[in-house]
Amino acid sequence: QMQFGETSLPTGTMLRITSLLDGAVQHHKAETLRQWQNKSAWFNGSMVVVELVAEPNSPKANVSITSVAYFYNTGDERSICGPTDDRELSDVARCARAMPVGCTAWIIDDANHQFLTAGHCSDDGYFDINTVEFNVPLSSSSGAYMHPGPEDQYATDATSFQHGYSGVGDDWGY
Repeated sequence: QMQFGETSLPTGTMLRITSLLDGAVQHHKAETLRQWQNKSAWFNGSMVVVELVAEPNSPKANVSITSVAYFYNTGDERSICGPTDDRELSDVARCARAMPVGCTAWIIDDANHQFLTAGHCSDDGYFDINTVEFNVPLSSSSGAYMHPGPEDQYATDATSFQHGYSGVGDDWGY
């Protein structure tokens, strides 16, 4: 996932980000880049191509990449919580993976169509949930996370996150 710095995308320009591993592509115009809090989707592989695409006679545009984040999962933790691998495959459409922490989130049918998750998934403020991923593919054979295409990833509004965590029975995130 890339963090963009000072970037100007006037009308007629966009960013195109392509994974060299699987060809997944995300396009950003100024509005979508703001919605994504100046971040890209999560991509598979170790290389992406970032292109600044402009229509003929477009105003001057620029892009700045300030950091690149990766989530390295060794696959050692293969359980829901605890030492026993009690995970089961699921294709429930309302379930998502909250990134970068890797926790499960569920979209709920409240007035705001929010998500529920465990409060400890963002308890320390270091790992803010910035993306939710649907239609998550199986992990690699080594257990490393694989990400769905950008079309199945959605930016979150970190300022709306509410949570509580003081142990078993008080571990919620909304």
